[in-house]
Amino acid sequence: RVAEESFTREFEEVTASPNSDVFAEPETVRPEAVVAEVQKVRELTFERIPEPIYLTASELSERASGYAEDYPSAEAAADSELLSSLGAVPEGSDLKELTAAALGEQVAGFYDTDTKQIVVTGDPEAGLDPIEELTLAHEFEHALADQALGLPIDEDFPVDGTEDSTLAATALVEGDATLTMALYSFTGAAIAPSALFGTELAEAGGVTRLPYYLQRGMIFPYAEGLGFVCRLYQDGGWAAVNEAYGDPPTTT
Repeated sequence: RVAEESFTREFEEVTASPNSDVFAEPETVRPEAVVAEVQKVRELTFERIPEPIYLTASELSERASGYAEDYPSAEAAADSELLSSLGAVPEGSDLKELTAAALGEQVAGFYDTDTKQIVVTGDPEAGLDPIEELTLAHEFEHALADQALGLPIDEDFPVDGTEDSTLAATALVEGDATLTMALYSFTGAAIAPSALFGTELAEAGGVTRLPYYLQRGMIFPYAEGLGFVCRLYQDGGWAAVNEAYGDPPTTT
């Protein structure tokens, strides 16, 4: 609370100044600088720095939505029937179609654990805007953790009976990347950390157009995962977070 009050005072003093440059046009950032800062913040070192693939927003949307094809149609139909009978989704919902739409609208970038590729939007020659910078930092952390620790998750849809443990392990991985991204933003990124977790970001990504049950499933790894990793970090620093990769949580 003391740190929060101190930050608030300093922010009010700076923004009250007529000469403040807080809201000046942010400088563009090069990917190499993002890599260096992510390694510094996360206290891990790349064995091999991946070369990101840069797509347009429409190309990224199409590629991300394609991952819904890994969701077996028969399983999606059974899940739709079960969840609608429980009132979790409207009757007649097509979970495979909803999943594809959500991925296409919400994903700003991703790390493919099979190909080890980072896929994001942006133009590295022109420099990255603030959202692109933080997205790239998040995805670079996934690649870094994968190389140094090994990700305890599989990109494929989980087999029956492992859904909850898979979501729990995913929360560790996403919470780690989200904490790294937040700490990265404190070191000079051109976007405020508070902008990372607001409802505006969820609305911009299309998440709030999903049935609430599906909203929570998509947000859980980032929100609750961040809280889980923050507690580990508070108790034992990055060493405690690293240790969790060897013994990930098994339930949400």
